[in-house]
Amino acid sequence: MISKIEGSHYASSALRWHRDSQVSNLPKRTATSKVWNYFVSLGVGEDGKPRAKCKTCDEVYIAGGSTHGTSSLSRHLPKCPKRNSYNNVGNMIIDHARKLRSRKISQKVIHSLTAMAIIKHDLPFSFVEYEGVREIFKYCNPDVKFITRNTAIADFWKVYVSRKESLKQELDKIPSRI
Repeated sequence: MISKIEGSHYASSALRWHRDSQVSNLPKRTATSKVWNYFVSLGVGEDGKPRAKCKTCDEVYIAGGSTHGTSSLSRHLPKCPKRNSYNNVGNMIIDHARKLRSRKISQKVIHSLTAMAIIKHDLPFSFVEYEGVREIFKYCNPDVKFITRNTAIADFWKVYVSRKESLKQELDKIPSRI
């Protein structure tokens, strides 16, 4: 009798119910994506898909859960009409050409400039962890994300590899042999 029930619809639904009841007791994972700073989860919509709403423009998107990730949310962020950094005067600075621009500073540029400073001045990699240097960075941009000496080493190697490749290309262009 048990073998007949195992293959039936009732047995599979009973197993599904047992599995779902165990899963619901597990604690939910925290959202790790940075897009959740700009969106609020609305839960499951009428069609059974998870929804999220933009905090600035109130646009609703399908996102979250195991089947729908946060890609649509991250694509919305640069296009969000109300999230433009020029709308908030507090996020503006005057650059060296006396023009108003966004205070947002690229972390990639900070990394490469720091690596170049370490190379030019023969500084130790721990230079980026000096308290005084961090105070200068914080003064220039309060939203700066500090880098560690390991990140400085990785950035140094990126500069080294790119310079090495450009030198190889320049040497390949020379018509004579050495």
